[in-house]
Amino acid sequence: MKPAIEFEEPRAFAAQSTAASHEQQARAKIVTDTRKAIAQIDREITESRQQTQERIADQQYLTLTGQERYVNPHTGAEELGSNEWKHRWENAWGEVIYTDNGDWNPNTDPTLGVQGDERSVLKRR
Repeated sequence: MKPAIEFEEPRAFAAQSTAASHEQQARAKIVTDTRKAIAQIDREITESRQQTQERIADQQYLTLTGQERYVNPHTGAEELGSNEWKHRWENAWGEVIYTDNGDWNPNTDPTLGVQGDERSVLKRR
């Protein structure tokens, strides 16, 4: 009479057990790596969303206060100025002239008698 349960050879059972363990470890590593990648993507999404919200808030502030960000042509520093005119000129002492006429230059206007004014450009957004 044969036994109801047949037992495998102990060495074959050990080899199968070791192979299964290696496969399980490989699957666990894949799961861990996937979770790390998802967490990194979540962090990047959060950072991008925060930066976007900051830019939106800044634009809302400038719009509500009637201002624009300009670059001082003499120092390169960022400055806030009115957004009601199309062109802005500034001299080395910080005096500012606004105009809507793009062809006008305060340095060549004899009624003003000024020199050294340079056009301020809008800060790139």
